[in-house]
Amino acid sequence: MNVVLDKLINKTTQTNQLESLGVVTWKAIPSSVIGGLPRKIIEKFKFKNEVLGDMFVSSRKDEIGGNYFTTEVKNKLGKVFGDELYSIDEKNMNMFGFNIKVNPEYRQKKMFRFGEVLRLATVMEMIENKSAHIKIVSKDTAIYFHSKYKFVPNFIEFKKRDKLLQDILKEQSPEFLSLKKEAQSLIELVEKNKNDTEIQRQLTKKTNDLVRRYIDLALKSKNPQKEHPLSEPIEMILTKENVLKNKDFFNSLLKKYGIDYKI
Repeated sequence: MNVVLDKLINKTTQTNQLESLGVVTWKAIPSSVIGGLPRKIIEKFKFKNEVLGDMFVSSRKDEIGGNYFTTEVKNKLGKVFGDELYSIDEKNMNMFGFNIKVNPEYRQKKMFRFGEVLRLATVMEMIENKSAHIKIVSKDTAIYFHSKYKFVPNFIEFKKRDKLLQDILKEQSPEFLSLKKEAQSLIELVEKNKNDTEIQRQLTKKTNDLVRRYIDLALKSKNPQKEHPLSEPIEMILTKENVLKNKDFFNSLLKKYGIDYKI
């Protein structure tokens, strides 16, 4: 009996030690299709919030079923403060993020940053699953949030391209002058080649790059969303290459929250 009790005590102690160190534990989700790969999702890790104390992050299969998962940020009582719904493909392991939600009273407040922790969780799962990329469709009001974590524009719609070029053209800040000139040039090329679908696709790729540079410059301002708003929700992508290229940035954030994980 004492041996059994000792084992239980040791297991509890080890679990507490892992949590106190911010160690990330993982669980494998078997594939539901023949030839599919098991997905690795976060079982649990702990981080400390300066206001609310110990907080916990864990992932689970979502009730929707299929390849859908949900990651949640909770306190020690199990109250959910934020979550993200996403999918991991069983065949190629690529990921798609559908929505990050943080309870209204904790949004856009530097002392909480639960959206940032949820984004780090997604990046860790991307690395563990060797996913080539994470794709999202960002609300126009969330483009700058996702851009901070190295997502870049990845849209293909011609109408969306044209509206975003008009957004850049409306920019009043003098430091954007060269980007405005580039936007005007692209608009003229769009009109000149309106019957050539291949050129239209090429101009859309160029606009993706222009919007990326516009966002990068806007992020240097105090309130990019207010000062440099974009009017369209856009498709965005974070590639594994971009994560590895910016691993020092991501590792510094993981260290900030005391999460024992390195990219």
